[in-house]
Amino acid sequence: MSKGIELTQSQIKSYENGATMFMFPLNNCNILHSIDEFPIQKGDKDIYIKEEFGVSINGTTAYLKDYTKVDQRVIANLIVWKPASQMTKEQSRYTIKECIDVGIVRVQDISIDEMVYMGQDNKSILEEHNVVWHWIKEYYNNQLKEQNINRTYEDNDYIFLCEVTPLKEVK
Repeated sequence: MSKGIELTQSQIKSYENGATMFMFPLNNCNILHSIDEFPIQKGDKDIYIKEEFGVSINGTTAYLKDYTKVDQRVIANLIVWKPASQMTKEQSRYTIKECIDVGIVRVQDISIDEMVYMGQDNKSILEEHNVVWHWIKEYYNNQLKEQNINRTYEDNDYIFLCEVTPLKEVK
């Protein structure tokens, strides 16, 4: 059985730019049992990425990225938008080769190295300019906003931290 993982648009951009680590808010306060509820587990292979997508009137799949510069009225007339949760493996553009690790951490405990894997690729700039916590706070708050979760970095949340080996297969 094939497994899929839902990424936000900013996570997909990070993945396209080489990110191999992603954070996901915990929806459940029971931290001890939450790791088993994460959609993928360490060692899972060939995981497809779910993202927002649309289906045109004639049935051709169209992805959000393909229509970002088109007039919104044209989009509304041609595309029926679907949530990422409904995407099937056949509709996915990307496949992750393997899940290397999944853990639960406090968002404030994420290291500089882990941020580099999330797409912030210049470790020396992060360290030298002391922008580490500003960047992670901004990034995390943006992730929550994209997922319509009414919490912030200051809420001291625990998160899933998932590391993957990308296959970067564009279908």
